[in-house]
Amino acid sequence: MRYRAEIDGLRAVAVIPVILFHAGLAGCSGGFVGVDVFFVISGYLITSIILQDVDAGRFSLARFYERRARRILPALFVVMGSCLPLAWRWLSPYHLRDFLESVGAVTLFGSNILFWRESGYFATAAELKPLLHTWSLAVEEQYYFIYPLFLLSVLRLGRRAALVSLMGIAALSLAFAQLGGLIDPSATFYLLPTRGWELLVGAATGFLLSGTPRADTRPFERPRVQQLGSLLGLLLIGASIVTYDAGTPFPGVYALAPTIGAALVILCASPETLVGRALGQPPLVFLGLISYSAYLWHQPLFAFARHRSLGEPAPRTLALLSVLSLVLAAMTWRWVETPFRRKDVVPTRTLVRLSFAFSAAFLSIAVAGHVAQGFPERMPASVRPLLAMRERYKAQRREGGCLIDRDATTLGDCVRGDRRGRRRYFLVGDSHAAALARELARQLAPRDVALVQHTKDSCPLAIDFVGVSSASCAVYDEALMKRIRDDDPDAIIVSSRWSYYLSDDDYFNGVGGRETRPRENHFSVRSVPSSAPSSERRVFMVQAYRNALQRLIATGKTVVLVYPVPEQGWDVPAVMAKASLWADFHGEDLAVPTSVVDRRHAYVVEAFDGLGSRPNLIRIRPRSILCGTLVTAGCAAQIKGTPLYYDDNHLSDAGAALVVRPIVDSLERKGAS
Repeated sequence: MRYRAEIDGLRAVAVIPVILFHAGLAGCSGGFVGVDVFFVISGYLITSIILQDVDAGRFSLARFYERRARRILPALFVVMGSCLPLAWRWLSPYHLRDFLESVGAVTLFGSNILFWRESGYFATAAELKPLLHTWSLAVEEQYYFIYPLFLLSVLRLGRRAALVSLMGIAALSLAFAQLGGLIDPSATFYLLPTRGWELLVGAATGFLLSGTPRADTRPFERPRVQQLGSLLGLLLIGASIVTYDAGTPFPGVYALAPTIGAALVILCASPETLVGRALGQPPLVFLGLISYSAYLWHQPLFAFARHRSLGEPAPRTLALLSVLSLVLAAMTWRWVETPFRRKDVVPTRTLVRLSFAFSAAFLSIAVAGHVAQGFPERMPASVRPLLAMRERYKAQRREGGCLIDRDATTLGDCVRGDRRGRRRYFLVGDSHAAALARELARQLAPRDVALVQHTKDSCPLAIDFVGVSSASCAVYDEALMKRIRDDDPDAIIVSSRWSYYLSDDDYFNGVGGRETRPRENHFSVRSVPSSAPSSERRVFMVQAYRNALQRLIATGKTVVLVYPVPEQGWDVPAVMAKASLWADFHGEDLAVPTSVVDRRHAYVVEAFDGLGSRPNLIRIRPRSILCGTLVTAGCAAQIKGTPLYYDDNHLSDAGAALVVRPIVDSLERKGAS
């Protein structure tokens, strides 16, 4: 196959935006489309190689897979092995467990499936996963297992029929991607059936170029068409990089721009075109040659830096790490990739033995990390309780089935305390309400009260609310309203993460912490599609809150409305543990500015205040309890070394106790207890 310098230049155009995007640097909000460009390049190269070998009568599946192993495994194993000591030294037990599980998944070519399955509520934030980027390698590897066999079978029908078959499958895959973005965005993002069309776009370019009379000609023979086609392709890629962002629905029709752009560059660029000459410049060609290793190195560097830092690393640090990823890539390309591609340096038997040995070692380490739950004994005894908090509370909040899964519509029957209590209080809302349950039950125990918990993950109390699981929240809330009417409780305590559902943006706490919002979490009400702008959905969402609360107030029962809890924006126990391990730590230093909290919750607070004074409405304001009172300034995250949160937004029992006390006191004064 004839070497084309412009293809290596296109690889550079793909990898640099990906690195800058993961570094969070300005100007590359859509840098993730570099992966889509890589998919097109891979589809083109693999198809061209197979067609060339078939034409020459020398195609061999064994040789094909050996080439892929020489290309992929050596550098991948070096990077994975290099990550192990850093992970052992710096990662908390649950982060180490997750990392080692990903090591096993990468080894089995299934990391995309693992990361899809981990994309739930308690998943590790994406930027903290050192091997997250290997999902794209898994997609390609799975493609490599299927595609050659399929291609060989359809080639018996002739090249035209084979190309038509591949394009038919690509169209179907694109349709699934577009539909899947509405039904299950995470699966759509990670899995081969909805990514395969991008590789097949590359395959189509391979067919078109291999079908020309001479190997050095293009389907579009007119120089003007070649110039305009290659320029249009580069502009499509560049526009995607600059204009797309994490909120762009992907990889449906929006992915057509970078993929078609890459295909146009491959089809039309040559040393005779402006784009071909630009991409063929030695610096870009060299970056293209090391692009695979650069892709492998950048994400672990960024992830470990974020683990090692109390907040988001400074832009300067991430920029330096970007440069370091290129330096390491050049070394890996020179001393690992290049030698392993040569049979005279690394014979096939040696390659097979090393591949099996390293695979077995990585799988053993992965199993050990899972069984040992991240080896918590590595950590000093003083920080182990902090690091265990998240997992402990994660289990506690679901004990007895008291927090209903987001996919469920049934209410359940969760009663805390004495079921025969003289009074019955209902606790309703989402996981923020569930975080109050244990402490509420404890403080109500001496008061002859049965606490009935009706809480559902990711579903606030709202009329016609549609969450991430279609209409299940709306169905649940209607069932809850009926249960309240039928059971006639003495008081209803309402708490939710109210402000979270009003925005699609990440939450920045103003002092280095960031909570990354899952791509699929777009909330709305039935009358407004989730694809509508967040500003439009916010108006209807707040009205849905008010409607639900007014229905509760209209029952005449005592309603305790818990206003939004200040969100921290970083995993409080983990940050406290890191600060204890790596920095001089003073308790009063860990707090979120009150101004940030006030801006975050202003819309909800205004709406709730607008409900007016009602005889049976009690307002509880966690902001007044946690902000400006426990620390010198800001909203406290801990008191004397005790975390008030078990993650970045849910109150721990210690934090819940502070909010629950005025709830119980208010009910007592009201005569409801």
